[in-house]
Amino acid sequence: MKIGLFLPNATFDLPGTSEVGGIEVYALELGEQLQKRGHDITLFGGKPMAGRQHRVIPFPFQLFDYIETKDIPKLGTRFRKLVQRLHFASVSMTALLDARFDVVFVFKPYDFINAWRWKSQQKELKVVMNYQGTDFFPTDRFWHRWLDSEYAVSPENARLAEARYGGKVIIIPNGVDTNFYQPGEKRKGEGSHLLTAGRLVGWKGLRVLAEAVAEVPGVHWHVAGDGPELAWLKEHAAQKKYENRVTWYGALKPDALARLMQSSHFFAQPSVGFDACPTAVLQAMSSGLVMAMSDKVGLHESFTPDHDFLLVSGGKEAWIAALQKMIALTPAQRQTMGTAAREAVIRSFSWDGICTKIEALLSSS
Repeated sequence: MKIGLFLPNATFDLPGTSEVGGIEVYALELGEQLQKRGHDITLFGGKPMAGRQHRVIPFPFQLFDYIETKDIPKLGTRFRKLVQRLHFASVSMTALLDARFDVVFVFKPYDFINAWRWKSQQKELKVVMNYQGTDFFPTDRFWHRWLDSEYAVSPENARLAEARYGGKVIIIPNGVDTNFYQPGEKRKGEGSHLLTAGRLVGWKGLRVLAEAVAEVPGVHWHVAGDGPELAWLKEHAAQKKYENRVTWYGALKPDALARLMQSSHFFAQPSVGFDACPTAVLQAMSSGLVMAMSDKVGLHESFTPDHDFLLVSGGKEAWIAALQKMIALTPAQRQTMGTAAREAVIRSFSWDGICTKIEALLSSS
């Protein structure tokens, strides 16, 4: 099957960071896995601006000019993102239609309008929507009719889409390479080593976690990622006198991240805004780490609290309690929970199973 992935920001820098986010990571991994199964994959992404480089893309891609959101009139975030998407579809329109795809995947509701634009010229084209957030905007319900299929990455994401557009949205979660992310030898010596990984942005809840780490002396925090919150986090660590218990790594390549996960004891996902299916959570659980995630993470409904992970509901005090609970676990208890987490991921989130479900969806559309 000839498949296009329409995701301009999979290849250009996000505001304040050189990393792409979870949706972009998912799209690249989806393309790679579908290509391994014999599909013809092409990504349509944005050209990096001068002095920047795009991510390594393990399959064919085409790059086109785009408008940065900061250069679009400030009539609201949704407006800026919508204009950016419509412009990108315009500059890539000829190439996309000339490719004669069987299916094009889209990842934001803004592209419902582009689905209509493409299908008005190429009626046989199928458009599939992957829901990983909200990004709803006025009139999106009208444009929704031009989708052929849709799926969500978590139960909460499916409920949000169903409430917005009606109908039934099936759930096909993000996948993880469980052979690449697997348990390894943990750090020796004193201290409990906590890892976070991903974009350092406000809604990921890292300020709340930082306030908790400051109050729990036995924790050494390893921060993998970059973003606009980095300066605040470093300043907070200095002010609260725990900077000697934090290691800053910046954005890591997959092999370096996998090694860091293997050597860490715990992983935290303290999101304070809706976070559908963070890839790093699956990678960490596949690596056998003890996982703590907030109730804002859509993934939590796919696992069993206090068996596969620790569910944290609340702010600073809740995270202090969670950290204290994690460091109080014996090595045997850590091993038991980490093994349960990995087994749960292998059962439900391995790429083979995910791709089989996606191929079934494509065949039925």
